[in-house]
Amino acid sequence: YGPGFEGQPVACGSDVYGLFDSSDPTTIAAPLAFDEYYCGQRITVCTPAACATGIVKDNCLCSVHHIDLSQALWIALGGYDYGTAHW
Repeated sequence: YGPGFEGQPVACGSDVYGLFDSSDPTTIAAPLAFDEYYCGQRITVCTPAACATGIVKDNCLCSVHHIDLSQALWIALGGYDYGTAHW
């Protein structure tokens, strides 16, 4: 996510999940075009520093094994770069 997404509707329904908020430590965007992911799915993501559970609230144009995290969730995991988290 980048700053341009702040306050924008999420793909899984703003009536259910509200608008995108980078300070929400539970927001995950996943490639909903793949059967592997669905709205409301809980995903626990781990890095060497920590594990945190988020909820798929938005769609991303990510490849099947990639997800996008809110800034707060990313910080909760220690701010690691690509390739260091697993779920």
